[in-house]
Amino acid sequence: MTAVFYFIYFCKFVFLIFRAMDITVEKSNILKWIKGLTDEKIIEKILDLKGKNEFLSIENQLIQEGLNDIEEGNISSDAEVQLRFKERFSKK
Repeated sequence: MTAVFYFIYFCKFVFLIFRAMDITVEKSNILKWIKGLTDEKIIEKILDLKGKNEFLSIENQLIQEGLNDIEEGNISSDAEVQLRFKERFSKK
């Protein structure tokens, strides 16, 4: 392999390290900023954002469970689902 290849690989590696460090520094800066907040409206917006993020996490978990069911063969045909709905919700 050429020296240019190693140089490019090294630059990518350094970039990833600095990027990770930048994220850590930014997180620390955000935490310091949050600790000093006194404006209730901003705090409410942050809590709302936190709630939305938690909701997305639950959605992702449910999607993953569905994908796992498909891989394991735990699926039903459209006809089977329609039949179950008719049996369950039809007027008796």
